[in-house]
Amino acid sequence: MWTLYGGTLYVNSVQQTADGGYIIAADQYYPSVTPRPRLFAIGLVKVDSLGGIEWYRWYPGRYVSGGSEGCVLRSGDYAVAGDIGGVGLMDIQVVRADSVGDTVWTFTYAGPGFDDVWGIAPTADGGLVLGAHLTTATEAGMGLLKLSGSGEVEWSRIYRPPGHYTGDACVFQTDDRGYIVHGCIVLDTGDFDSAYTVRTDSVGDTLWTMRYAPSPCANGVDWPSLCPVPGGGFAISGWTIGNDSFGSYLAQFDAEGRLVWDKVMLEEYPFGGGLFVRSVQTLPDGGFILAGDQFYDSQPAHVILLRLGPDHESLWCREYYGLDSLAADYGYCVIATRDGGFAVAGVGDCDQTGMTRVHLIKTDSAGLVYSGVAEPGPAPTESRVAIGPNPFTDRMSIRYSLRAPGSVRIYAVDAAGRVVARLLDAAAAAGAGEVMWQPKNVAGGVYFIRVETPDGNATRRALLVRRPGPGR
Repeated sequence: MWTLYGGTLYVNSVQQTADGGYIIAADQYYPSVTPRPRLFAIGLVKVDSLGGIEWYRWYPGRYVSGGSEGCVLRSGDYAVAGDIGGVGLMDIQVVRADSVGDTVWTFTYAGPGFDDVWGIAPTADGGLVLGAHLTTATEAGMGLLKLSGSGEVEWSRIYRPPGHYTGDACVFQTDDRGYIVHGCIVLDTGDFDSAYTVRTDSVGDTLWTMRYAPSPCANGVDWPSLCPVPGGGFAISGWTIGNDSFGSYLAQFDAEGRLVWDKVMLEEYPFGGGLFVRSVQTLPDGGFILAGDQFYDSQPAHVILLRLGPDHESLWCREYYGLDSLAADYGYCVIATRDGGFAVAGVGDCDQTGMTRVHLIKTDSAGLVYSGVAEPGPAPTESRVAIGPNPFTDRMSIRYSLRAPGSVRIYAVDAAGRVVARLLDAAAAAGAGEVMWQPKNVAGGVYFIRVETPDGNATRRALLVRRPGPGR
């Protein structure tokens, strides 16, 4: 089932609800009904078991920049978190909503720097825990933020090995009420180096740490994903960048962080091809389901679903294409459903209009889809900022839109917050605009594209993949 919900920029989370439906955490460009500038908003979309929308709610903040994550709490309420402009470069907003999406409470974490939520999970005490990049007056890095069921901070921790910088943070609570938090080590150049996992006790204190780099991994890893496995262990997935290949990896570890096995799935250069696994879940038979996207040559990306068996052998791989053959489609989150099938949530965008749309794909146990349905949804709104292609190798388009003439500033910063390129600082006419970024003398890695307009500010995450040079 290919279901499109108009106007939404990104979706990073889907979970099945007790009634057999689904709750999607998303973020949208939200039009104000007053003369004030329009805002971004994190939100929840509730759909029934057939993909029809039951309700949707948007929770406006101070120019939300995206990165929404959501979960179902033990009470049956929902929680959604996203990134907003604020005190520092970016803050984190968390909303707890009741069973029909009405706000119970709102919480904001406002460190002095770039605070970025990556994961959220319910806890056994009725609260929730956030995996995020956190900043304080003295340190910054991958961290955990524990909130009570009423939205009060119980504790926070930042994890980084001496002399290194860490980013991103997936999280789940273990059976003994401790936590596994997983992210990446970032080099001084801004490049992601290796995967980094921390096992903690119930109050976030470190029990052990683990670093992992798949082979080949000459140019680092990115986009971490995490899931528990039976017996107290866990599995991680992400992207790996070699000298002459680009692909994804899956690795399983025991309860003490020791590697059990790993599997690397590569696409060989020449470029234009890439396999990007963005989400992994373990299955009852000991196998795994992975979701992401793949592209070939200059063709737009399409969603993929990869099923691995108990011996991590490939059982099947399915490809899903959207309604527009010229637009790219991305798979951000996969879950196993109670009927034995799967559900994949992501975005369909990246045509020349700059619009983005949320999609939800429901399959059977073999990854097959039997019908295509376009459901009515929220009225489409203009996508104010879009970038593509992403990841990119040599040039990227940055598209924006203005309601009225005004000044526009666009620049790129690395993972440490340093400006690496100033792309635009000028007056612009109302309507759509575009600038190109062709990085020179900039290392491959993760960068943040910052767009500042009279309508508000937005930040987009971009991955630059450098082609290996002669003799490298």
